Parts: sequence; structure tokens; C-alpha cells
Amino acid sequence: MYKLNVFIVLCSFSIISLVTVPVKTKSYCEFNEEIFSYFYNLTKLSKPGEDIEIQQSANESIRMQLCSPLIKKCNGKDGYSICLKKNNKEIGIGKVVPQLITKFGKIKFIFYGDECRSGINYKVDILMLCDYSITSYSVPTGSECHFQMIWSSAFACYANKKEINCTVTNPSDDSHYDLSPLKGYSENYVIYAGTNTSLEIILNVCHSVIFGFGALCQVNSGACLYDPVKAPTLGYLNLGDVQETLSFDSSNNLILKYENGAICKENQEKRQQEEHIRTTITFICNLKAKDTLPEVTETDGCHYQLTWITAVACSLEQLHEYSVKTSRRCIINNPITNFMYNLDSLMDKDFNVTSSRGTKYKFSVCGPLINNTCKAGTG
Repeated sequence: MYKLNVFIVLCSFSIISLVTVPVKTKSYCEFNEEIFSYFYNLTKLSKPGEDIEIQQSANESIRMQLCSPLIKKCNGKDGYSICLKKNNKEIGIGKVVPQLITKFGKIKFIFYGDECRSGINYKVDILMLCDYSITSYSVPTGSECHFQMIWSSAFACYANKKEINCTVTNPSDDSHYDLSPLKGYSENYVIYAGTNTSLEIILNVCHSVIFGFGALCQVNSGACLYDPVKAPTLGYLNLGDVQETLSFDSSNNLILKYENGAICKENQEKRQQEEHIRTTITFICNLKAKDTLPEVTETDGCHYQLTWITAVACSLEQLHEYSVKTSRRCIINNPITNFMYNLDSLMDKDFNVTSSRGTKYKFSVCGPLINNTCKAGTG
């Protein structure tokens, strides 16, 4: 009876051990940055089932995984994340686990590999950059033993971004506006804080400031003041959060307001209640103004007023009319990007299409139909 009881106990322990869920080991690609403790998870940048391959030249390529070892061995060996193939010979230039640097908003992986030459090992630096719009990586560059690489991805961005609609209709004349071309998904705008060239304003349009090295603004901040003397931890003052949608002033100029910034300490003793710093950007339409930046026109330390003269601030109707007036034959210029579209090769010919319902259409581009059975001048 005693032996039977022991056997039952042992079986119970065995069953318990079989159903125990293993604890997940945290990857080196999961981490918190040091200032605001924002959490990043780059593990999704690993390519499941196969390694990422980058062709550098006809006889040189790189195979890699950022957050895990290579799936396919490098030169028959395990333990590598980056493998260089040169003249049909494989070399391990990046071993698992890399050194991770997350200081002052920078995300950088440093991989060390096999010996390159006497006393010097291969080294690969991978700088991660935030880009909410794409995921891409550059072809590694550098010297014989030291490679540098830039990897842009939304996974390198702070997840809780703040974004508002950048389009608006003017109720006074039903004209339409779109400031989306000014919205930054990977870079910010940097300008001087008025006449004080020792201070800078970092800002974005309809989107929170892109957080990263040199831009350690608060999470919802649409604009912040950078003071290099107080940098890095105290050098960024919130000038207003992204909150309100676009509006118009009394002159029908577009207005963008960032509210509820840091507590304003200017003349604090004269105010009866706390006041938050705020920023107002007034956009002025100029059809010929391209690649411009905003300027600080007035500030009392609590309210920063900026003016931005740009073609993007013109209505879509104005932009279309301007493009038509300034275009030549079938060439048209985008007044915002300055890109020239040339459709001359499509002229002087008829095109036939049939709709899903069987209706047949004939049309031409930038001119009347060549073989026209419709009214004269029909395109």
C-alpha cells in the first residue's frame, strides 16, 4: 500500500511537470528607452522562415536577422546574426548577442564578428530610425572590417503617436485644403526660436513630433523647445499637444493650434491661475512658395505664434487652377512637390475602354479625339 501511494504521488508530479508552461525569455529586441521608459519591440523585424538577404555587389552579399540567430548557418556554423558572402566565401561578421545602445533616444545595435585582420574583428553598426510610413534598410557601407547600416521602421517609433486629420473645408466658400504634404512621418521641422538662435523649436504638422535622437519631446507634443544647455533630460519643453483640428482665422488663413503644453513660468507671479504653453501656426497661401519653413513672429514665453508661407496652404482649387495656367501642352507641374508630369507621349491618339457593364468609352489625353463621332472638340 505504501509503495502504491508513492507511485501515485510521483505520477502526479510527472503530470504537473508535463503541463507546465515555459517562461518566455525576453529578446534583446524588446527594451525600454532610458528617459521616458517608452517600450520598443523590434522582434517583428525578423523574417520568419528565411534570412534577410542584401545584395551589395555582384560578388558580395549579406544575410542577416536582427533579433535572432540566422536560420541558415554561416560557413557551416551557428551563433551568427549577420553573414557576409564574398567571392563565394562566407564570413561571420555579426555574432549573437549584439550590444544595444538606447541612450538619449538613439537605438543602435553593435554586432561583433570573426577576426577580419590581425587584432581586429568585424563590426556592424545598425542604427534604427523611426519611420511610420515604411520599413526599409540601407545597403551596408563602410570599410573592410567595419560596416554601418540604417534601418527605418515603424517598429522603431513610439507606438502611441498622436495624429489628426490634415484636411479641411472652408465653410465660407466651400474650398478644400490639405496640409498632409507637410506632415512628417520620419522627420521633424527644426527652426530657431525667434531671434534667440541658441534655442530651437522642433515641430511637426498634424502629427506629434517624431521621437528619437535629438528630439526627446513629450509623447503628444506637436512642438517643443530645445535648449542645448539643459539637454538631454531637461532640454525639451513641451510647447503644446496635438489636439485640435485645422481652422480658419478672420482672414481665411489656415490655423493649427497646439494646446496644453508645459506650465508657463513666464511672469507666473502676475497670473491668477496656471497657464499652459501653447503654439499657433498660421499658414499663408503663396503659390510660388516651395520648400519653406515656419518662422516665429511673436512670443511672450507662454504663447508661441508662428507663420508659415507655403503653396501647401492654398486651396486645392487654387492649386489646380495654377497648375493648368502654368502647364505646357500635356506637361503639368505639382506646385507643392515641384514634380513635373509629362504626358506628351499619350497625346494625338484615341483610347478605348469598356466598363464592367459593357458600356464603351473613347477618350483622348490633352486634346480632342482623332476619330470623333461625337460633338466637335470632345476629348
